[in-house]
Amino acid sequence: MQEHSCGFVLFRPVDENRYYLLLHYKAGHWDFPKGHVEAGEDEEQTARRELEEETGIRRIEILPGFRYEYVYEFGGSHSSRSKKVVFMLASTEQYRVRLSHEHKGSRWVPYERALKMLTFPNARAMLAAAEEHVRKMDANSKYPEV
Repeated sequence: MQEHSCGFVLFRPVDENRYYLLLHYKAGHWDFPKGHVEAGEDEEQTARRELEEETGIRRIEILPGFRYEYVYEFGGSHSSRSKKVVFMLASTEQYRVRLSHEHKGSRWVPYERALKMLTFPNARAMLAAAEEHVRKMDANSKYPEV
Protein backbone atom coordinates (compact mmCIF):
# COMPACT_ATOMS: atom_id res chain seq x y z
CA MET A 1 0.00 0.00 0.00
CA GLN A 2 1.29 3.43 -0.92
CA GLU A 3 1.43 6.15 1.73
CA HIS A 4 0.17 9.61 0.76
CA SER A 5 1.36 12.95 2.17
CA CYS A 6 0.66 16.56 1.24
CA GLY A 7 2.24 19.89 2.03
CA PHE A 8 3.09 23.40 0.94
CA VAL A 9 6.03 25.18 -0.55
CA LEU A 10 5.38 28.34 1.47
CA PHE A 11 6.93 31.77 0.96
CA ARG A 12 6.70 35.28 2.36
CA PRO A 13 7.04 38.21 -0.01
CA VAL A 14 9.53 40.76 1.32
CA ASP A 15 10.01 43.79 -0.93
CA GLU A 16 10.86 42.27 -4.32
CA ASN A 17 12.11 39.00 -2.80
CA ARG A 18 10.55 35.75 -1.63
CA TYR A 19 11.61 33.99 1.54
CA TYR A 20 10.77 30.29 1.67
CA LEU A 21 10.00 28.44 4.89
CA LEU A 22 12.21 25.44 5.55
CA LEU A 23 11.81 23.16 8.54
CA HIS A 24 14.68 21.36 10.24
CA TYR A 25 13.40 17.90 11.08
CA LYS A 26 14.69 16.00 14.11
CA ALA A 27 16.10 13.37 11.74
CA GLY A 28 18.50 16.13 10.58
CA HIS A 29 17.16 17.06 7.16
CA TRP A 30 15.74 20.36 5.88
CA ASP A 31 12.44 20.16 4.01
CA PHE A 32 9.03 21.76 3.56
CA PRO A 33 6.05 21.24 5.88
CA LYS A 34 4.02 18.15 4.99
CA GLY A 35 2.21 15.19 6.49
CA HIS A 36 0.00 12.16 6.04
CA VAL A 37 -3.47 12.36 4.56
CA GLU A 38 -6.07 11.36 7.16
CA ALA A 39 -9.36 9.64 6.42
CA GLY A 40 -11.90 11.99 4.86
CA GLU A 41 -9.38 14.70 3.94
CA ASP A 42 -8.57 15.98 0.49
CA GLU A 43 -5.06 17.09 -0.39
CA GLU A 44 -5.61 20.77 0.38
CA GLN A 45 -7.20 20.01 3.75
CA THR A 46 -4.23 17.80 4.64
CA ALA A 47 -1.68 20.41 3.59
CA ARG A 48 -3.49 23.15 5.56
CA ARG A 49 -3.82 20.98 8.69
CA GLU A 50 -0.19 19.89 8.56
CA LEU A 51 1.02 23.45 8.01
CA GLU A 52 -0.88 24.66 11.06
CA GLU A 53 0.21 21.70 13.21
CA GLU A 54 3.87 22.00 12.25
CA THR A 55 4.25 25.80 12.12
CA GLY A 56 1.19 27.48 13.62
CA ILE A 57 0.66 29.31 10.31
CA ARG A 58 -2.98 29.54 9.25
CA ARG A 59 -3.32 32.59 7.02
CA ILE A 60 -2.17 31.58 3.56
CA GLU A 61 -3.04 32.26 -0.05
CA ILE A 62 -2.78 29.24 -2.32
CA LEU A 63 -1.38 30.13 -5.74
CA PRO A 64 -3.33 28.55 -8.60
CA GLY A 65 -1.83 26.25 -11.19
CA PHE A 66 0.96 24.65 -9.14
CA ARG A 67 0.88 21.01 -8.10
CA TYR A 68 4.08 19.05 -7.68
CA GLU A 69 4.02 15.32 -7.10
CA TYR A 70 6.75 12.76 -6.57
CA VAL A 71 6.99 9.19 -5.36
CA TYR A 72 9.86 7.67 -3.43
CA GLU A 73 10.74 4.38 -1.78
CA PHE A 74 11.82 4.08 1.83
CA GLY A 75 12.53 1.36 4.36
CA GLY A 76 14.85 -1.61 4.16
CA SER A 77 15.22 -4.03 1.29
CA HIS A 78 12.65 -6.41 2.82
CA SER A 79 10.23 -3.77 4.04
CA SER A 80 10.45 -1.20 1.27
CA ARG A 81 7.39 1.02 0.97
CA SER A 82 6.29 3.65 -1.48
CA LYS A 83 5.20 7.18 -0.62
CA LYS A 84 3.42 9.68 -2.85
CA VAL A 85 3.93 13.31 -1.85
CA VAL A 86 1.90 16.19 -3.29
CA PHE A 87 2.83 19.83 -2.77
CA MET A 88 0.96 23.02 -3.48
CA LEU A 89 2.36 26.55 -3.50
CA ALA A 90 1.22 29.23 -1.07
CA SER A 91 2.20 32.63 0.27
CA THR A 92 1.70 34.16 3.68
CA GLU A 93 2.30 37.42 5.49
CA GLN A 94 2.81 35.56 8.79
CA TYR A 95 6.40 35.60 9.99
CA ARG A 96 6.24 33.88 13.34
CA VAL A 97 6.63 30.08 13.32
CA ARG A 98 5.50 27.90 16.23
CA LEU A 99 7.30 24.60 15.75
CA SER A 100 5.78 21.24 16.51
CA HIS A 101 7.58 18.49 18.42
CA GLU A 102 8.62 16.99 15.04
CA HIS A 103 11.11 19.76 14.31
CA LYS A 104 14.18 21.33 15.84
CA GLY A 105 14.25 24.54 13.84
CA SER A 106 12.89 26.66 11.01
CA ARG A 107 14.17 29.40 8.74
CA TRP A 108 12.75 31.85 6.23
CA VAL A 109 15.39 31.97 3.51
CA PRO A 110 15.70 33.43 -0.01
CA TYR A 111 15.49 31.09 -2.97
CA GLU A 112 19.23 30.55 -3.58
CA ARG A 113 19.88 29.82 0.10
CA ALA A 114 16.90 27.46 0.25
CA LEU A 115 18.28 25.49 -2.70
CA LYS A 116 21.53 24.96 -0.78
CA MET A 117 19.84 24.07 2.51
CA LEU A 118 17.32 21.52 1.24
CA THR A 119 18.57 18.01 1.90
CA PHE A 120 16.84 16.01 -0.82
CA PRO A 121 17.19 16.43 -4.61
CA ASN A 122 13.43 16.08 -5.16
CA ALA A 123 12.82 19.00 -2.77
CA ARG A 124 15.36 21.15 -4.66
CA ALA A 125 13.70 20.30 -8.00
CA MET A 126 10.31 21.16 -6.53
CA LEU A 127 11.55 24.49 -5.18
CA ALA A 128 12.99 25.35 -8.61
CA ALA A 129 9.63 24.56 -10.21
CA ALA A 130 7.80 26.66 -7.59
CA GLU A 131 10.12 29.63 -8.07
CA GLU A 132 9.69 29.44 -11.85
CA HIS A 133 5.91 29.30 -11.42
CA VAL A 134 5.89 32.42 -9.21
CA ARG A 135 8.18 34.31 -11.62
CA LYS A 136 5.86 33.51 -14.52
CA MET A 137 2.85 34.63 -12.50
CA ASP A 138 4.66 37.88 -11.62
CA ALA A 139 5.58 38.48 -15.26
CA ASN A 140 2.03 37.82 -16.44
CA SER A 141 0.52 40.17 -13.87
CA LYS A 142 2.58 43.20 -14.95
CA TYR A 143 1.18 45.17 -17.81
CA PRO A 144 3.05 47.82 -19.78
CA GLU A 145 2.13 51.37 -18.98
CA VAL A 146 -0.01 53.12 -21.59
